[in-house]
Amino acid sequence: ATTVDSSEPTILLVEDNKRVRDYLKELLSNQYHLHLAHNGKKGLEIANTKKIDFIISDVMMPIMDGFEFCKQIKNQVETSHLPFIMITAKVEINDKLKGYQLGVDAYLNKPFNNQELLAIIENLIKKREQQINYYSKLLKLPDNTTNYNQLDIDFINKLQQIALNKDLKLSADDISKKLFTSRTQLHRKIKVLTGMSITEYFNQIRVEKA
Repeated sequence: ATTVDSSEPTILLVEDNKRVRDYLKELLSNQYHLHLAHNGKKGLEIANTKKIDFIISDVMMPIMDGFEFCKQIKNQVETSHLPFIMITAKVEINDKLKGYQLGVDAYLNKPFNNQELLAIIENLIKKREQQINYYSKLLKLPDNTTNYNQLDIDFINKLQQIALNKDLKLSADDISKKLFTSRTQLHRKIKVLTGMSITEYFNQIRVEKA
């Protein structure tokens, strides 16, 4: 990771071409923290162990390509919330549709425009702020979840059930076990989705329900 303001978002950059990876590192390192990986398998390991805010990934990579990497990210609760930018030289519409079906948030074609990439990142940061507003007030909203990952919806619903069950007196470790995740990942997930700690979120849900 680079030395920038600790409040800046962290990008996981997954790209097997060293020249492209170094170019992106130079482009982004002044504004963002970076973690680097050269294939999807390594990227998945980093996403599961480090604090990541969003992902930029190539499509064609050895060991695990970008499509499989995106599928893994979007289908596990620990990482399903992460915005995913796909950079590709493949421009066939079927490939793009496949990516969108897997959960890709934005596509960028090689050779890409620097300003376009930076604009996409900024839009995803704004989308994350909207996501926090949505999940932090979920009880007040209509049942319209088409813009959000179903794993994240299910995660929040389970949290709310636990928060509103007066007969349950669970510690953070107990809640983690119920949700099949670690305590660290639980806190990270709640903070990303709601902007709150688990205690703050539980208190808000209880007040909102009352």
